[in-house]
Amino acid sequence: MAKLAVITIVLIIAIKISLLAFIGILTGLMTINMAILLQAFRLKAIAEEAISSQQSAISYQLSQENR
Repeated sequence: MAKLAVITIVLIIAIKISLLAFIGILTGLMTINMAILLQAFRLKAIAEEAISSQQSAISYQLSQENR
């Protein structure tokens, strides 16, 4: 009977450790995902700014040619 209690306690501890490890892995993956998304939005903002700047330069150049 004592052997069964020890096995049960060991199994409960093992399950808790594996759940904590799983939660840790998920937390790490979410952190990586957020970093990737943040970088993607930064790159999108940079690209939009570059496109806007390029469009302004083209508009200016066309207005100079039409004079």
